[in-house]
Amino acid sequence: MGRRRFWIVGLVLVVVLYIALPRRCYGDWLSFQRFRWTDGVMDEEDALSLDATNATSTTIGATQILSMDGMELEDVAPVVASTSTTSATAASTSPFTTTTEQIKPSPIVSTTPADLQPSTDSSATKYLTYLVHSGFHNQRIALINAFMVSYYTNRTLLVPPALIGEVFGWDGFDQMMYKQTHRYSKHELGDNCRNKTLISSDDDLKIRCQLADRYSWLQWDRLYNLTKLQGLVPFEWREDMDLHNLEKTYGFKEGDIRFVRDNSDPYEYAVPDPYSVKKPVAGKYRRILDMEELRNAPERLLHFGSLFGSGRVHAVSSHSRRVRSFIRQQFVFQGPSELLATAESLVERLGGPFTYVGLHARVGDGKFTRHAPEIMEKLWKSFTSKHEPVEGFEMTPFPPYKTGDDADYAPTYLTTPIDHLPAEMCLDPSQRPVPKNPKIPALVYLATDERHPDTHPLFQNLYRAFPCVITLGDLFGYNQSALATVTNPHDGANVGKFMIPFLDGLVASRGTHFTTSMWSTFSLYIKFLHDAFEYQGRAAADAKRFKWLTLDSILKEQRKEREAFARRQSLKKSTGKS
Repeated sequence: MGRRRFWIVGLVLVVVLYIALPRRCYGDWLSFQRFRWTDGVMDEEDALSLDATNATSTTIGATQILSMDGMELEDVAPVVASTSTTSATAASTSPFTTTTEQIKPSPIVSTTPADLQPSTDSSATKYLTYLVHSGFHNQRIALINAFMVSYYTNRTLLVPPALIGEVFGWDGFDQMMYKQTHRYSKHELGDNCRNKTLISSDDDLKIRCQLADRYSWLQWDRLYNLTKLQGLVPFEWREDMDLHNLEKTYGFKEGDIRFVRDNSDPYEYAVPDPYSVKKPVAGKYRRILDMEELRNAPERLLHFGSLFGSGRVHAVSSHSRRVRSFIRQQFVFQGPSELLATAESLVERLGGPFTYVGLHARVGDGKFTRHAPEIMEKLWKSFTSKHEPVEGFEMTPFPPYKTGDDADYAPTYLTTPIDHLPAEMCLDPSQRPVPKNPKIPALVYLATDERHPDTHPLFQNLYRAFPCVITLGDLFGYNQSALATVTNPHDGANVGKFMIPFLDGLVASRGTHFTTSMWSTFSLYIKFLHDAFEYQGRAAADAKRFKWLTLDSILKEQRKEREAFARRQSLKKSTGKS
């Protein structure tokens, strides 16, 4: 009885504190919970800061490729503008340094009911776009945010292509615009890259030619089927990131574009939720944009800088959270066919779906390398909380490590591989040992950006604790695969090599369980793919935790939510509250 009274008193205190405390004391927690699940889709918290120039590489057979998981950028210090001749010239000649006025900061969210209805006049179509930076999975988060902002502002989204291969981090609006319009553009390169005399006399051309084979701008519809989003947020594909081509294609004239800049801080602005009655919390962002001004901006195009960051675009109201969940659920790989077919064949070599367990270890570059002992120790604890090591295993303690900016780990690789069963035995069901304890997984698939996990000291516990640990290199040879034939029709570049990390994640996602690597947005995306695949593959399994939303369900609640919003706004005006 006493224990029950204790819990009742505690619950009452929590309720009282929730009501009594100022909203600023807990608003940030409400808005930006870590790894919160909403309608079955993870709320990806922002990744640890990384060195934006460090691209991670993976070796499959004799082929070295750049990893899509190599550029997660968050909590990053602004990059100091280069003082080189090329950058200085770009800054002085850039058409983006003098533009229309900035969006004014304001914590007030207000709009009229009429503003909540999309325009039916095609001549009055207004657009929205943004700048691309960082790794593929950060670009995916930015695109989801862009769909949300377009939904909030009733604008047609001009979707930038994805930059895959060698990418660049956040570098301020003007510098990123210059890179996308010029440095990372293959426009007019033609035969110039084969002209050694011309290259030797033009440093800028030399840099562009050196980059040309290391990246490609790929339309998102090569990877995802986003057609359902057309019923919610109209969008059109951009062929490239050249602003001049954009102006020419859509007939934008002087005064038609409003640039929302972020030159000095990657956390320059956040976008509020127009459907929420709560006062928006800026969190780590410097200011909250004025939604009324965004919605009523007369310019035909709103051109944002960065839209990356899971806390940048607020989704506080239940309606906005469901819209965001619906948008996120569209990002399940649907192509290219070579990628999906290769993934399915590798899963079959492992024994088929749900016959192994997967995990992801992100330690291959930048601060992920320097924080590797902490990452691997936490990954080990998480993995072994669900799966038991073999009997008699004695764990090797992880080395002491520093945290924060002081982290400075650099691996000293073992001279011989960690003793473990050969891949050939593990992949043959007739030879693979089957543990008597069902909590010991017979087969573990390790997705990682570490090129040599079997000689990396931080992986020795994993290899010694579990009978069979398989990596992509044990299953896959790029040069003989269908991926080697995948090209980008836009520039003719071979892009299959850039999709090897996607393949790694897809295979890891098909197991019975999946364990994530801390701070990695790619890891969270694999977890999403795992849960989506598990729900689809096992019918009603986990239906309550992973709920697929339909466009009809979103549109049905849309009118009701907008009417309720209009009533709240009317009440605010009548009572004189801002």
